[in-house]
Amino acid sequence: MQTHPLKAVVATAKSLSPYYRDLYTIIDPAEFSLPDLPVVESKSFWEANCTGSENRVLTGAVRDGIIFKSGGTTGSPKHSYYSKAEWDSMSGCFGRFQEHNGFQPGDVVANIFYAGELYSSFLFLHEAMRACPVSVTLLPLAGNASPELITRTMLDFQGNVILGIPTEIVVFAEYVTKNGINDLRVERIYFGGESFYSDQKDFVQSVFPGVRICSIGYASVDAGLLGFCDQTCKANEHRPFDGHNIIEILDEQTKEPIEDAGQPGILYTTNLSRLLMPVIRYPVGDRGVWVDPPGTPFRRFKVLGRTEAGARIGTVTLYPDDVRRVLDDVLSGLLHDFQLKVEHSEQKDSLTLVLGVDAIPPNSRELSESIIQALYKQREHLLHEYVAGHIHSPRVKWGAFKELKINPRTGKRIRILDKRFDDPASV
Repeated sequence: MQTHPLKAVVATAKSLSPYYRDLYTIIDPAEFSLPDLPVVESKSFWEANCTGSENRVLTGAVRDGIIFKSGGTTGSPKHSYYSKAEWDSMSGCFGRFQEHNGFQPGDVVANIFYAGELYSSFLFLHEAMRACPVSVTLLPLAGNASPELITRTMLDFQGNVILGIPTEIVVFAEYVTKNGINDLRVERIYFGGESFYSDQKDFVQSVFPGVRICSIGYASVDAGLLGFCDQTCKANEHRPFDGHNIIEILDEQTKEPIEDAGQPGILYTTNLSRLLMPVIRYPVGDRGVWVDPPGTPFRRFKVLGRTEAGARIGTVTLYPDDVRRVLDDVLSGLLHDFQLKVEHSEQKDSLTLVLGVDAIPPNSRELSESIIQALYKQREHLLHEYVAGHIHSPRVKWGAFKELKINPRTGKRIRILDKRFDDPASV
């Protein structure tokens, strides 16, 4: 595993990266501690980390290795650069820690993460599983494989483990149950890329009784390795790769480190293996909280949801995780997934909650009203803005799960559909 001392990473960044040189103007690379370093601001970082000769983040020319594009569902795609040694170190480290995640000798593992178009997850998990110390057999199907092909391949080779994003796993489970397939033996499902919510788990576990569903680990194409899972980790909990990355949880306002367990803040990471595109005190994009006390080796932290990507309706911001809690409370297992659709008409913004279900319930009208009232209770400013006539009344639209929009490149559910800028006259 190729890693470097923190001071070497900082010295290289300040010496060779124009972005970090400007950021560290008053930093002495020989005399500092991690909290002394200013945090990276995402917007300026990605403005500097552009393609072509104007890139100000990279420490040198890209001569070997690999380039990926983020799978973000909003904004312009971002490109991340790894040297060959850095990529081997990242995937190898991730794979070696999988021995703590419940893999068993003889497992036959179907990888249905997405591949192609500079997307990283399929290649990353394929390389990681090759480095796993546990002897497993890989079925590299990829996310564009049809549910029929996945089923046939798993039956032919006695596949018992699936790696994939929750969206595609739910689609596969729907295919299995609708076609009456009952001779698959899916023992474990490892997911990544997005959250696997309780209602989705309930459905998948009803299709594959006794299946264990857990995170394959925590990583992103831009930030690199973030956390691994062992069998002590509960939902959304991970452990840092001590010696490979440093996880910090910072106060949202002051950016001071939070050390106490149970106090939420913003997740930042520092990568100790990447020199080509240094990642130092970089915002992960998620909120988190420490689970274990300070000083615990491989100290567990829990991911609490995104820090961004809220749906803005007038002056009101709604976050998908908050809406999910409302829907879970009201619908009690009926929902597979949802999207927030934001539109504009008659000089007002409007919000539609698009719900994906197996079948529209007979009391859908009553449930829709209960959802709206619960949303008003959870976010009183939404009700205030509607009563004041600043926005349209929120509404609920029921439909089939498969009709929800996905990112065609990554397969991830598009959580927020902002249709306000579809009309060129609105720009």
